[in-house]
Order: sequence, then structure tokens, then C-alpha cells
Amino acid sequence: MCQDKLTSVECGSSSMTVKIDEQLVLGNASGVHFRDQSCSGVNSSSTDITLSTGYDQCGTTFEEDNTTITFTNVITYAKPGSEDGTVITREYHMQVRVECCLKKEEIVSGSFRPQLGEVSFSDKGSGDFSLRLERFQTNAFGDLEVDPTSAVWQQDELFFAVGLESVPGVGMFIESCWATTTQDSDMAPQYSLISSGCPDDGTVDIYRLLGLNREGFSFKAFAFVGDKTEVYIHCSVKVCGTVEAQSFRDAGCPSESPPPDRKRRSSSFMSTHTIINGPIHIRRSTSDMASNDLSSYNPFATILLGMLATLVAMAILMGLVKLVRISTDINYQRVPIEGI
Repeated sequence: MCQDKLTSVECGSSSMTVKIDEQLVLGNASGVHFRDQSCSGVNSSSTDITLSTGYDQCGTTFEEDNTTITFTNVITYAKPGSEDGTVITREYHMQVRVECCLKKEEIVSGSFRPQLGEVSFSDKGSGDFSLRLERFQTNAFGDLEVDPTSAVWQQDELFFAVGLESVPGVGMFIESCWATTTQDSDMAPQYSLISSGCPDDGTVDIYRLLGLNREGFSFKAFAFVGDKTEVYIHCSVKVCGTVEAQSFRDAGCPSESPPPDRKRRSSSFMSTHTIINGPIHIRRSTSDMASNDLSSYNPFATILLGMLATLVAMAILMGLVKLVRISTDINYQRVPIEGI
């Protein structure tokens, strides 16, 4: 018993689940609870007791540092009953401090050695925030998403939104967005749409008033030079507390009026995530196809087209010369009147 790990913590994007071996609980599972005593345990199997809570429920609190957002709660169990029918007890009670550290690089597990008296120990787990980048039909950013396989014309206005699934008190904002021709966000060529939270492209509009867990942007569709017809959109997203997220959005951009204080875009209490949407299938217009013909991509195309033009000109010239010769060789004779 002293060597076994008798607890485990599972960390999701918005909730935690804790499993405790029944060896630690000598009574009913309902006697095991979080800080909020109404959040009690259940017998999930013949050997485990399970407790689950959202990060904004059952007395769960959270803190930020320069690498993680940590959600914390305490599980308590006091052995019921008294000693020999008296009004006192000397049996131990148990307290387990549980933490979920989101965006931590490794899992840190606690250990303990049960003994008479109070048993106190800690257990931690790690997880990732749930973020998504979706394309919509209009700047209303409604529930209906766009079919990702549908093609768009160049100059069509495209609408995207980044959403965070978490709990109140946690927010996000878009730090940067860029386009590539593949799913690899680091692959060249790249085209920047947003950097430092501000537009890099003249057609980009940013929609900051969708809630602190959501932010949208739009731009006019384009194609990369060459024969590439697929475009992938990547965004680097900052996750932090809602106070930090609001201050970053309030900072605005230098081009906005009145000029904002961009110095507020500096904080160590956040984590960074990169998400992707695509491919976007681009339809080239007729004028674009004409301007992107073979000579745009093949270094020998210009020479080839020149040779073809020369051959056509020579053929036309030879035909004219032959026609002139035939016309000069014809002998005209007067028809005798007697034969009429």
C-alpha cells in the first residue's frame, strides 16, 4: 500500500476528474468531497472513487504564472463514527490537494505514505486548452460554418474566428496569423495577415467584440504566385486571464483613432498556441489565368513562344510569295470571235 499510487488526476480544457483508490476511504464514497461539500464522490468501479468538477465549480480556484494556468481544489475525507461509542475519535482524516496545470511541459506526480493522524499530499496533471479556427459565411460569425472543400474566387471576402473552450476568468486574443501553401506552419512561402494583434494586409479587418473567449478577422482571398490553388491559414493565439485579455484588446492598433497605448501588449502570464484551418481552394479568374500562363512559371516558355511566332510568320510569308508567283505565271489569251 505504501508503494502504490492511489490517486490520479485527469485534466481537460474546462474540468478535472480525480480517482482515489478505495483503500484510502473506509466509509461511503459520498463522504469524500471537494471544498464545496455538495460535490462528493461516486463509486466508479469496484476499486475507485471518482470526483469531477468544472474549473469554475466546487470551490476550484486558479492562479497564473509565467508558464502555466493552474486550477486547484482540495478533496477531504473524515472517517465517520466514534470510538467505542464515545463522542470522540482518533481515526485519521484525509486531505488531497489536486491541481491541473494547463500548458505545463511535464506531468508532476505527488506521492504519500499513509499513517495515523492527518494525511496530506498533492497530485498534479497537465493538459492543453481547446482552441479552434473556423471559417464562416459573414461577419456575424453564426453557427453555420463554411464547407472547407468549397472553392472561393480571388477577391472574395473570407471570415474566420478563433474560439476558446474554457471557463469564466480565462480569455484569449490573436497574436498573429499567416498563410502558407501547406499544412506546415513554418514552410515557405508565407504571407502575413496579422502580427502583434494588428493587420499586416490592407484587406484585413479584426473583430474584437465577440467575447473574451472569441475573436474574428476577415480578408480578401488570394492565391500564391505559381500553380498553387490551396491556401492554409495559421494563427498564433495567446491564452491568459480575462483582465489581461481585455487589456490587450483595448490596446488596439497604431492605425486606429485615437492612438492606443501599445505598451500594454506585454505580459508573461500567458501561454501560446498555434492552430490551423484549410486548405482553402482558390479559383483563379480568367484574367488571372491569362497573366499566369506558361511564361509565368517556365523559364523556357518565352523562347518557345517566340519560336512558334516565327514559324507562323514564315508560313504566312511563304504562302504570300507562292500566291504572287502563280498570279504572274498566268497567260491571258483573247477568245477568237469566229468560234463564238
